[in-house]
Amino acid sequence: MAQLLQPLTTAVHGEEVVVVVSRRRVLKSAEFSVKKPDFSFDRPVRIVFAGEDAVDEGGPKREFFR
Repeated sequence: MAQLLQPLTTAVHGEEVVVVVSRRRVLKSAEFSVKKPDFSFDRPVRIVFAGEDAVDEGGPKREFFR
């Protein structure tokens, strides 16, 4: 059973994926990040708007997905 859960546990608690988004080209920059070979929706995602110093405590992520 532990062998079956190990990949899921690693994915959920794995290193977060950082997506850098340009406000002028939101879709293009998001598409660029998603197409990277190391991108996975199984890992936590942190959104960073290019040129902004905001810490992603949920606000930039909510704004991006809205």
